[in-house]
Parts: sequence; structure tokens; C-alpha cells
Amino acid sequence: MKIFRITLVLLLALLTSTVSSAQESNVDSGVKWQSLEEAQKKAKETGKKVLIFGYADWCTYCMKMRKETYPTENVQKSLSDDFIPVQ
Repeated sequence: MKIFRITLVLLLALLTSTVSSAQESNVDSGVKWQSLEEAQKKAKETGKKVLIFGYADWCTYCMKMRKETYPTENVQKSLSDDFIPVQ
């Protein structure tokens, strides 16, 4: 019975964290993300570099970047001036 309770608690904790991270993944960073194909085409036209942001919904540092770093004004200016962002 004790193993059943521990398993149940762990399962509930896992489900709760999955739901909360799925909700956080809808964060609007304010960056105008492009597809890779579109970015490559624009890079050839403009000479800008392509910045690829690889992320996972369960990655806490990825969520922190999307919530705190990308929305800042100086980061957005740098991204739009110097890069073509891909997500």
C-alpha cells in the first residue's frame, strides 16, 4: 500500500508539472520568429545572420529566456537589427 501511495504522489506531481509547463509554453516573447526556410532566404537577401533558438517546453532555462530575456527592448532591437530569429 505504501508503494501505491508513493507512486500516486509522484504521478500527480508529474502531471501537475506537465500542465504548468504546457501553459508556460504559450508565452509571447514579442520576437517575430521566422521559419528556417524563410530565414535562410532573408539572410541571403539582407546579409544578416540566422539565430536559431532551440527549446523544449520542459526546459526551465528556455522558459526563462522567453519570459525575461527576449521581451527586453535592447534584446529585441539587437535581434531585429542584426539577426533573423528562428524558433
